[in-house]
Amino acid sequence: MDRCRLKGKLGDTLNAVMVAAGHNIRLLLRAMADLLCQLLGRLLVIIGAGIQNRGFAPSMQAVA
Repeated sequence: MDRCRLKGKLGDTLNAVMVAAGHNIRLLLRAMADLLCQLLGRLLVIIGAGIQNRGFAPSMQAVA
């Protein structure tokens, strides 16, 4: 509580609540980022499987 810029007992209480809210928001953002990475990974696997089923070979070169 040394860095509390708010005055009095109410200031200390508000500071604690804001710190807890900030911590929870940080946790939520991290969880959302992890979920997004998982979803994108699954999407890439699905897209990759679809490309392989259509007979696309990465070694094929375009004809000029």
